[in-house]
Amino acid sequence: MRYEVLFKIHPDGIFGLPEEGMSIVPGGTKVTTASFNPIYHDIVEYGTLSKYRETPLEFDARIGTSGPLVRVRDNILRFQLDAADDNAAIETGIALANRFCTLLSCYDKNYFSVALVGGIQIGQKPFRNIPRPVSVTLMSVRGYGLTDLLSHITQACTASAFNDPALEKASAYFYHAVFERDQRNDSIAQGTIDPGSIHAKLITAEVCLNCYKAVSTILGDASVDKDYQSRYRKFGMATQLWKDAEKLRDLRNDFDVAHYTTDWGPLDAIQGQENFAIVTAQQVITDYVKWLSRSAA
Repeated sequence: MRYEVLFKIHPDGIFGLPEEGMSIVPGGTKVTTASFNPIYHDIVEYGTLSKYRETPLEFDARIGTSGPLVRVRDNILRFQLDAADDNAAIETGIALANRFCTLLSCYDKNYFSVALVGGIQIGQKPFRNIPRPVSVTLMSVRGYGLTDLLSHITQACTASAFNDPALEKASAYFYHAVFERDQRNDSIAQGTIDPGSIHAKLITAEVCLNCYKAVSTILGDASVDKDYQSRYRKFGMATQLWKDAEKLRDLRNDFDVAHYTTDWGPLDAIQGQENFAIVTAQQVITDYVKWLSRSAA
């Protein structure tokens, strides 16, 4: 039986759409905050207001040569698939949507998640129409760039065609890294943790550790893999990327990431390396997907 299963991708603002508690602006916009006057106990001057997308992002693709059809309209994700019954259709759709978001996060460096809206057996009545739960700060801003996002969606669809254990595990590590980063940033914005607290600092170390795990899953680890110094050449990766991966390994070993230390200095030093770790892991994963594509050609 043929089904269509529908999801909403979050965060909404990345698609240039309204998002509760956020000002939504195109990337590169100069942003000013609202002015709050404590005498009047109110906002007396508005800052930058939202500018939503003008044209919706639209994309159709098929996962692999014979896989399910995926359609994206704004942040609505539709899978058309064959399944034995309603339950199987929902389970398959959830698995596809979660995997899609994992890989999209690897390309876009943002944490994406999906909420099931419902599904239909094509030609029949709707089934499993599950309502999604909904959840204010003075000024939170999210930028968007639909051209880049469309490119990243295209690349994520290409990557979804490969049933490769190393890609699956590496992308999962990276997915968790950006999840940790965004959860920490949200907690700081909400005032539940202080940016200089041990919790915030250790989460940054965890982000770097998961980025290292993503990299080593593909390139290997010195303590496990005999070919770890040459594997990057097999995948056609640049020497500089290998050097960056080695730097990430040094950070993992020496900066309160994988091993404890009684000195606070390394933990403080790793705070400035998060973006480097994320960019390095992202590049290794996406270059690996390019190698998989070349090998499959």
